Amino acid sequence: MSSRTLKNTSNPPLSVGTDRVLVQGDDIIVDALCIMESWRSPGRYRPVAVDWRGTRYAVRHEEASNGGRAHYTLSPWQERDGEFPTSVIEYGAQYVEDRDARNRHGQRIAISQFVLAPLAALVGFLPGLLQEKIEHSVGIGRLSATSASLLLEKGVILVLGTLSVLHLCTHAVFSGELENLPWVVPPLIVDQILRRSAFDEEPPRTFGFFEWLWPPRWF
Repeated sequence: MSSRTLKNTSNPPLSVGTDRVLVQGDDIIVDALCIMESWRSPGRYRPVAVDWRGTRYAVRHEEASNGGRAHYTLSPWQERDGEFPTSVIEYGAQYVEDRDARNRHGQRIAISQFVLAPLAALVGFLPGLLQEKIEHSVGIGRLSATSASLLLEKGVILVLGTLSVLHLCTHAVFSGELENLPWVVPPLIVDQILRRSAFDEEPPRTFGFFEWLWPPRWF
């Protein structure tokens, strides 16, 4: 049933948060803001039960609508032989509000992940506690971030190590402050070894750049 059909019916739709509910005899039609996966039945004889205003309904039909909305046709629940609900949903304003909040949160995480995904390696260098907060708020996993940071650090070690060897062999590659470059490589190697050993444990532990210098976090 389209939105036009909902508008042209004699009974005005009831607002349930961002949804609209149209009562047609014993049936109701829920014009939902979005498609609801939890309302889909895995089989003909296992419909989803929806409790609304003291009456239990069975989801009998789903139809996608414009703008990402969806229409669900619900009929009064009837105890039939071999039929039992897949799940029972308490439908109402609170249900719609919670659903919309989850969708908004998911959209924010998706956008944040798209923007910050290239920076995952840099996130892996942050302190472990901060990585956990970013994982919960943005969705960038601390394990993947730490793994990326270890890979990036290994690449830096290889590049700086190669340049340091060239410098020691030729004594003419670097000048000024770059002459201290060989002294940078050993601390990076120590950080790589300690962070990698903690990451390879079961369960893995994640540490930020040189965070192993703080014993409380290490132990």
